[in-house]
Amino acid sequence: MKRIITKLTGLLLISGLLVSSVAVAQEMAQQKIKIGVPTSLTGDAASFGIDIKNALTLMNDKFGNGRYELIFEDDMCTGKGAVAAAQRLIGVEKVRYALGFACNQALLVVAALYDKAGVVVVTSSATSGDVLDLGKHIFRLFPSDAVGAQLLFQFISKRHKKLLVLTEQNEYPVMMERTMLKANKNADSALEITSVAFTHGESDLRTVLLSTLAKGTDAIFINANSDSSFITVVQQLQALKYSGARYAAYVPASAVAQQALGETLDGIIFCNLPALDDLMTTTGKELLAEFRKRYGEPQSGFPVVPTSFEAFQVLDAAIQSGRDPTQFLATTKFKGEFIPDFYFDQNGAVQGIDFQIQKIENGKVVVLKD
Repeated sequence: MKRIITKLTGLLLISGLLVSSVAVAQEMAQQKIKIGVPTSLTGDAASFGIDIKNALTLMNDKFGNGRYELIFEDDMCTGKGAVAAAQRLIGVEKVRYALGFACNQALLVVAALYDKAGVVVVTSSATSGDVLDLGKHIFRLFPSDAVGAQLLFQFISKRHKKLLVLTEQNEYPVMMERTMLKANKNADSALEITSVAFTHGESDLRTVLLSTLAKGTDAIFINANSDSSFITVVQQLQALKYSGARYAAYVPASAVAQQALGETLDGIIFCNLPALDDLMTTTGKELLAEFRKRYGEPQSGFPVVPTSFEAFQVLDAAIQSGRDPTQFLATTKFKGEFIPDFYFDQNGAVQGIDFQIQKIENGKVVVLKD
């Protein structure tokens, strides 16, 4: 009798352990993979930071199949905000993957933190500018702004002799100026370039603009970091009745800038990636229509919505590949699902997406041929 009881007790114990193991396995299967998303949800860069958030949320809803938990952190497009976001995502949330990254300044400050922690990063907007290598785990799906600066310089140098560069003191515009000055130094026929710096939030540039314009200039490069700074400079140039050539990067295509400045923007020339509908594949355009239905028109002046679609897509493919995700991203030539075909070079920089020279004409963005 004791033997029977002992056997029954053993069977019950084994059965209990099996049930417990199955429950644990099911619970583990239901656990979602965390993906950190540091981006600018407040502040001057929120127009494109929120576009990134909305695009990634849409992708996760449609294609994540319940596998992922997106953890959004507002880095406010600042170094301090980026460090706080990184510390939380790496130290508290223990993420192994990250998307988002709206601003160069934020990425450059924290790239080493993510790389050291082995977090695989695919950015939507932030680039390393003229810094080549940020670490083996960092992949930038937006082409380097330095390439755009070089293209814009080539366009300007064929048409002007004197250029005024108004540079906001922030990582991205300072890099743009540095790139143009380097290109000018190496040019066969150099421009006469005058550089004027201004700080974020500086609302009155009239004195410095008047004194600089009095010396004569053929064109002005409005080298601003955000919609609000760009809008301020354009309005003050308008108030001073400046009628010369105006150049910029990205921002003139922004819905925020267009709403604020209206016809004042007409005639401005800028470097940018192709417009949304020109950059995207047929599949991408279908998803963009769904984005517009859910969130309205993207607010950013550059196409962070399609790059965010694709960033989610390639990270998902890397995670599901069964290979080391970093190696997968570094060695795969991607048949672009939402944007044209591309690959990442040895430094993690995207190749296959090119800049354009664009102009605002009658409130519309048109592509210029050099």
